[in-house]
Amino acid sequence: MNLKEFLQTQHVQKPHFVLFGNPVGHSLSPLMHNKAARYYGLDVRYYSVQLANNEKPLIKDFLQNEQLKGVNLTIPFKYDFIQYCAGLGPVSSKIQAVNVLVKNKNRWEGYNTDGYGFAQPLKQYSDIIGGGHAVIFGSGGAARAVAYALQDLDIEQKIIVSRNPDDVGAIVRPLIDAVVDYQEWPSAAEKAGLIVNCTPLGMKPNLSQSPVNEGQIQHLKNKICYDLIYNPAKTNFLKQAESQNSTIINGLDMLVHQGSRIFELWTGRKFPIKVIKKTLQERLYAKD
Repeated sequence: MNLKEFLQTQHVQKPHFVLFGNPVGHSLSPLMHNKAARYYGLDVRYYSVQLANNEKPLIKDFLQNEQLKGVNLTIPFKYDFIQYCAGLGPVSSKIQAVNVLVKNKNRWEGYNTDGYGFAQPLKQYSDIIGGGHAVIFGSGGAARAVAYALQDLDIEQKIIVSRNPDDVGAIVRPLIDAVVDYQEWPSAAEKAGLIVNCTPLGMKPNLSQSPVNEGQIQHLKNKICYDLIYNPAKTNFLKQAESQNSTIINGLDMLVHQGSRIFELWTGRKFPIKVIKKTLQERLYAKD
């Protein structure tokens, strides 16, 4: 549902969390956070709301709703909500992107948990990717969080791949070492141990899309290939990587771990990670 429709429901009169994005129909966040809330017997529900550009004037008033306990943000709204924040956490301040709003004494504070979630499944591969290069497809809010997180993983060079390298903003440039276009990235991949897709290419319903064209897939060979997309469980990019004997990681672990930080910020309670991951795996595998 969109925001106008959501405002007409009874949901807004009871304690709730909201995810804003466009699209949001693919999101597993409602399943994840509602499961965690039930685990603790909390009287709160989480809803996904597709926000249209013409609904943005409604946001300011909506954020004043006392029953709204937290806001989650996904593509393309990780910048837009900064204007509503009285303060920013250190990561969100550095990368100027937020994925969660937390209410503190009736004021909203913005945080970014994407980088934390992204880094967790990579820790077991630190000996492989350490000292090497990382290639990152995309230059948006998720790519910023990834580049920031890679600072702690001993990556020698971080290279952004953009369709418009000259348009990559001043915020992301201090976090990376180079920007290349989609024709140049194969040369950057030679020393890369890690290749990350931070674009929505391959997300449902556009399953055939990938940041890598068929003539370039050999450059994925023997890498750690990581797609932030978790639905589908195996994107076309990951299928390409798998065909090249690469280790593949989808975005499910990132989703769970970034969500764990969000849930703790909202509720002060530890996320039941094993329970949540099992629930999400069952849903994804059932769909596939």
